[in-house]
Amino acid sequence: MLDSISPIYGRARNFLAILDALGGETQQINDWAEQLSLQAMPQTADWALNLWEDEYALRPGDMGADARRAQLLSRVRAVGSANPHTICIRAGAAVGCRVRAVENTGKNRFTLYAKRYSVDEDALRAAVDAIKPAHLNYQVKCEQDAPTRVSAACGLRWARTYALNQSN
Repeated sequence: MLDSISPIYGRARNFLAILDALGGETQQINDWAEQLSLQAMPQTADWALNLWEDEYALRPGDMGADARRAQLLSRVRAVGSANPHTICIRAGAAVGCRVRAVENTGKNRFTLYAKRYSVDEDALRAAVDAIKPAHLNYQVKCEQDAPTRVSAACGLRWARTYALNQSN
């Protein structure tokens, strides 16, 4: 910084004090930028570890920073993510019924609806946890169709059929 200033100002005490104050502030900004860039990766994060854990739905408990980083990295490097259709197919195969997914039912959340009154939720969760994106949470609900046909007719002018379905 001093190289760009005329040599005559290099002898002025007040000016040098101002430059020293500006240099200190610039150094703080530089340190903050370096610290922020370290938080961008889970391997080097320290104060942003809580944010990473919130994003990947991890609960650290009483672990130290290194154990928390290891848990986070294992979750990030887990099996690749799948789309909702693939998740439904795998979940349905695990419980033996059709499953549908409704996306964005909350922040980082989707809901799985099994087409049965009750399912083996542990088997379903094991199948979904193995393939779902690590940052998403989900809930499981059951629904059962009870199709009933109700017809109404009035002469020959109009006729309508209504399908009533039961859902939990």
